[in-house]
Amino acid sequence: MGYRIDRLKLSFRENGTGWTLNYLFKRLTKMEYFSKNLQKLEAKKKYPGWNSVTQNKLTWNNWDWNQLGEEWTKSPQWKGKLISEIIGRIIPEKSSIIEIGPGGGRWTEHLLKKAEKLHLVDISEKCLQLCKERFGNNSVLRYNLISNIDFGFAEKESIDVIFSYDVFVHIDKTQIEEYFNEFAGVLKKSGRIILHYSKVGDKFGEYRSRFTSEDMNALLAKHRLTLIEEYDVETLEKNKGNFFEVIAVIEK
Repeated sequence: MGYRIDRLKLSFRENGTGWTLNYLFKRLTKMEYFSKNLQKLEAKKKYPGWNSVTQNKLTWNNWDWNQLGEEWTKSPQWKGKLISEIIGRIIPEKSSIIEIGPGGGRWTEHLLKKAEKLHLVDISEKCLQLCKERFGNNSVLRYNLISNIDFGFAEKESIDVIFSYDVFVHIDKTQIEEYFNEFAGVLKKSGRIILHYSKVGDKFGEYRSRFTSEDMNALLAKHRLTLIEEYDVETLEKNKGNFFEVIAVIEK
């Protein structure tokens, strides 16, 4: 209960009274009228909703990480396919890698096998501490706690791969734009971004980011990045499926 009250208090500060009350009325009534009001306010006032850095930090610092993130693994077969078809096939050996939002390290374990250097980046102290406990003082690993979106820990054009799964579906549009500004600076020429996101924004969940495929296309054009392929998250089939949520492979 205390965590939920803290989230509401934070919402009043970041989104204002109007947005927060519309959200509460939406939860009570289920009326579409309040959903439309929320979207209008976000567009006009640039409110982050539930997807600000501070809201996400509060969420993941208070999460029960006993399963280390495996509660979101669809099946052992699904995870094995993601490891072999995406991490194993796309990421070169001895790569310099950034993982954004490692959580309890469920993908970190496998990225380490491909890495000469692996930067873990998170806004949550708890997540980085979990990874330190799990992986120790591995000489390949660098732990980077950030509050502002700044990749000053990496040299310009020094990174082969940026990987992030189950993170950008919870990040505000404005922050995603800031991340892409950093990506463009630290990626090597022909470096790649492997990024899970929702092409339909928050259609299937109120805590999801409103960032959509249209927003992604605009960022790719702005930074002269190329979409190489997409994997449907449910099936991990390449370039086919329902494509509500995808793992996008993007090249500089």
